[in-house]
Amino acid sequence: MNTDKLFQEYFQIVPQALLELLQITPPCTYRYESPVVKSSERRMDGFLEPEVVGCPYYFVEIQGYLDPLIYWRGLHHVTRYHETRSDLDRKNWKLVILFLDQSYDPGSSTLGPLENGAEHWLISGILSDLLRTQSVVSPWLNVLLPLVAADVSEIQQLGAEWARSIQNAPKLGKRQRGNLIDLLIKFVMQRFVELPYKEIENMLKLTPIEETRAGKELIQIGIVQGREVGREEGREEGLEIGREEGLRAGIQAVLSIRFQPISTERMEQLLKLLIQIHDDETVAMLLGLSQKVESLELFEQKVAELIARR
Repeated sequence: MNTDKLFQEYFQIVPQALLELLQITPPCTYRYESPVVKSSERRMDGFLEPEVVGCPYYFVEIQGYLDPLIYWRGLHHVTRYHETRSDLDRKNWKLVILFLDQSYDPGSSTLGPLENGAEHWLISGILSDLLRTQSVVSPWLNVLLPLVAADVSEIQQLGAEWARSIQNAPKLGKRQRGNLIDLLIKFVMQRFVELPYKEIENMLKLTPIEETRAGKELIQIGIVQGREVGREEGREEGLEIGREEGLRAGIQAVLSIRFQPISTERMEQLLKLLIQIHDDETVAMLLGLSQKVESLELFEQKVAELIARR
């Protein structure tokens, strides 16, 4: 998953979260965008544009690795964007650099003489420090907590509480709450990539995770990967066989996502059973079942029953 895109989606849903995280009291409401700087064709991580004339503009960089030139790169985006927006001339603006870890901050001293004016235009912060200094954590800021969790046990202990706070947030609409829950899931997956799929569902005490947008996206990736395998097999063995191979590969990908970890031996045994089914409509039905069945055992049982009837 692309961390920048997750943050872009997050701040578009709740743009006030960025200013609250930085403990800035905004003079007006803002909307969050990710404009492309035409002269370089590189997309900025974010841009907060005020909805009231006279309020400052905020250029945003999310930094998840050490880049000694990050402060200069941030300034580069500011200057390039100003070249495309003459209406911003002489307007008040600020640059926000949000570091995901202390070790990623090379220090504003890299700007040399410009550092002397940092207090007027530059804002930087470390995500973990910013979250710790919040006197009261708003529900939408809980979405970011998986990124600074010490270990999986913290998600196990507090994850369900974070999810409940988002679901019960009075200032958010139903759609906003649903989108933020999806982002909470994605940030958990981003932070703990080896965490079993079903375990996240249990930790956050959510509806079956495959019914969430994040879960559906992962399953769809598995299906697409399976179809790619099918196309390759189809070129070599004929379209009908290729379609069956694609469906079986899709089943394997979906089950691996939903019920990981699955041992290699167990998956090989299941594939041996699936190969015995040559009716592509039946295999397609099993692909649909793989997305809904409650356990791997029940899926294996269904496959065995189908083979026994033949």
